[in-house]
Amino acid sequence: MGRTPRHDGPGEWHHVMNRGIARRTVFENRRDVRFFLSRLARAVRAGWIEVHAYCVMTTQFQLLVHSKDPRLSRTMQRVLNDDVRWFNRGRKRDGPLFRGRFRSQPVDSLEYRRRLVRYIDDNPVLARLVPVPSLFPLLANVSETPSHPGSRARCAGPSPRGYRGSAEQRDGAPRDRPPSTQPRA
Repeated sequence: MGRTPRHDGPGEWHHVMNRGIARRTVFENRRDVRFFLSRLARAVRAGWIEVHAYCVMTTQFQLLVHSKDPRLSRTMQRVLNDDVRWFNRGRKRDGPLFRGRFRSQPVDSLEYRRRLVRYIDDNPVLARLVPVPSLFPLLANVSETPSHPGSRARCAGPSPRGYRGSAEQRDGAPRDRPPSTQPRA
């Protein structure tokens, strides 16, 4: 049985995510993160996608992506394949790194997009890595829909040197998770 094709048209927004197989660490050090972000930056420079928010944690990544062409699957396949090959070659290993094909959910409203940016920002807090999102270095929100009123973009986008954190402090209030959606048939 074949896979259901992703719904990806020009100008569509997506919540893209993946995690390591068996919750394995997939970003062991800064070099791993830099390489992954450099592959994303290459796709952005090519004009295939825009990355408006991201969070890279040791076992997973979360992205808010605006697809310029209907090529999200090809773009993410290229980014992840390059990353896995680089990771495996550097450690003299083989086999899968991620638990499967990346997951993506369509983001169909401005309100959902705002809540999603807040969710992506709060991922390290929910994982109890930091008390406030501004203290986590591998997080960026470059969206025009900031997660908190009055907040500014914290980074110019995914880049190998995109580790600048935010100066603003968060209020520490609990955040809503994005609404769960049923998979499309």
